[in-house]
Amino acid sequence: MQNWYASPSSGGQGLIICTDTGENVALSYDVQNAALISAAPAMLAALIEIDEARKGQNLEFSAASWYLKAREAIAQARGQA
Repeated sequence: MQNWYASPSSGGQGLIICTDTGENVALSYDVQNAALISAAPAMLAALIEIDEARKGQNLEFSAASWYLKAREAIAQARGQA
């Protein structure tokens, strides 16, 4: 999973940047949307974990584990991470 973060740029826009490579992943024309877009990989990872656990494929699944990941993704999407 890639980790992304949001960074304000000029004109009220926001950049979405890959933490691992430093590359610009996307540009949001509204800085408030940049946080939501940057949380996409974390939200996807949390949903995949829940889906795999439901199918019985992930023996390490626990409600606390996915709940914490979901809360972290929500905080990032809100720009609080």
